[in-house]
Amino acid sequence: MVLMDGSLKLVTLEGTPVRGLRTSEIPMTEAVEAVALVKGQLQAFWKHGVQVWALGSDQLLQELRDPTLTFRLLGSPRPVVVETRPADDPTAPSNLYIQE
Repeated sequence: MVLMDGSLKLVTLEGTPVRGLRTSEIPMTEAVEAVALVKGQLQAFWKHGVQVWALGSDQLLQELRDPTLTFRLLGSPRPVVVETRPADDPTAPSNLYIQE
């Protein structure tokens, strides 16, 4: 996976697009900060949310958007750990979410 020019590209180690996928490029509408691959799905995290995409498809499966929170991917691939914190108070206690 390569994140550049506002899109997520699925490429081989040589940098060529992965073959056999419906699409090897997913355009991102937000400034993505981190990406995790979980159970055949791509999770793209940005400051105020996350989008879940079907791997090798341009189909958006789920989106969580909350401008009152900041989202940060702390760890992946297993388990995926996500931190949320109030956007207006970066020193406030955070919530941790663990995906198995």
